[in-house]
Amino acid sequence: GQNFQRTVEKLKQDNQRIAVAKEEKPHDSDEEVVENEDTKEDKDTPTSPNNHDIAAGDFEDQIVRKKHKITLLREQLQRQQTENVELVQEKEDLAEKYLQLQEEAQFLRDINMEDAGAKDEERLQQLELIQTLRSRELELQDELERQQKKWAIDRDTVHQRIRLLEKEKKLADDEVARAGSDLAKLQKQHDALQQEAHGLKMTVQEEQDQKLLLVSRIEVGRIQVLCMVSLYHSHNCFVDRRRSLKRKFCSWRLYHKRNERIMLERQLKRLQHWKR
Repeated sequence: GQNFQRTVEKLKQDNQRIAVAKEEKPHDSDEEVVENEDTKEDKDTPTSPNNHDIAAGDFEDQIVRKKHKITLLREQLQRQQTENVELVQEKEDLAEKYLQLQEEAQFLRDINMEDAGAKDEERLQQLELIQTLRSRELELQDELERQQKKWAIDRDTVHQRIRLLEKEKKLADDEVARAGSDLAKLQKQHDALQQEAHGLKMTVQEEQDQKLLLVSRIEVGRIQVLCMVSLYHSHNCFVDRRRSLKRKFCSWRLYHKRNERIMLERQLKRLQHWKR
């Protein structure tokens, strides 16, 4: 209400100031200056009959100066008219604002008169609400303090647990590193044993191949002996025996070739393995 009254007083003062400014004539001083200059020029004008040329020149100068002064006066008059229009417009705007503020003030007064009875009850309700909120705020502050204490204890517990877990993690990492080192050693030992076992297997296979070759040679020698013995038998027995020996010799040749082929394949595999 006080702010509104101050605003209204200020608008009234501005309105009065604009009215006074409009009624004043600010160009009087300029006209007096121009008249003083004209009077001075009239006094300075020479009147001697012997100086007609000088008087004519001065008169032309006075005409030029008067034209210049007329131009200045016209510009001043135009500025004055513009200022007057602006002042009138400002006065109208202020009048509209003043009327609007009066309407708003009347509206507020009406509202205040209508709500005068309800405000007391509303204030009581607001006071009760404020008291309730304050008590609730105190309860929340107590609860917050309890929670902060509990959080501090929980935080310390969590930090201790984190430190313990970090120690356990470090021990586990060390154990994993040792296990990795042991595993690498065991892997090397396993590779060495695998290589040694493969070498032994190859050696045994070579011995078996040599044994088969020796058996084949023995069988060849036995067949040759049988062939030589069969020469002393009768012709029929010789023919039958010859057929039997021929079949055995063919079987032996097939068996011997198959063994040689197997031995060559195994030797080729061994060479490829040692190259890798």
